[in-house]
Amino acid sequence: MRFLEDFVRIVADPQIDQYGLEVELPIEPKALSRHLKDQLTQVSRSVDSAFPDNTHAAIEDGRIVIKRNQKQGLPTNWQALDDDITRRLGTRSIVDVLVDAERWLGLHREFGPLSGYEGRVENPRLRFIATLFCYGCNLGPEVDPISWTA
Repeated sequence: MRFLEDFVRIVADPQIDQYGLEVELPIEPKALSRHLKDQLTQVSRSVDSAFPDNTHAAIEDGRIVIKRNQKQGLPTNWQALDDDITRRLGTRSIVDVLVDAERWLGLHREFGPLSGYEGRVENPRLRFIATLFCYGCNLGPEVDPISWTA
């Protein structure tokens, strides 16, 4: 446990005793190592003892197999919750969302020429939003210049 000894030596200063009290851990390297080993052993034993009742994992052919979660039904009030969220949010256009996000983050500046010089595209913000929309809707690059003429 050389790492623990080095760690304690590095942080060994007048405040280490107070730190040990606050985090409720021993500050001596061997005591800390023993404490952590005991905690790990205790947790591993509780996991091992609960494994036979685990419905999400099994050991098959000497290997652990993680099973898929079973789909659970929707809560009884899901429709009311969905209606309330829809009413509060209102309707938004995807283009409005893209414009707002671009305005907040200035993403068009991140997609300039690799040379680092100023790009020659007119209105780069509009071109960036249009490109995001066209590729996001799977329209591709052919629709982009045709549909978004200013």
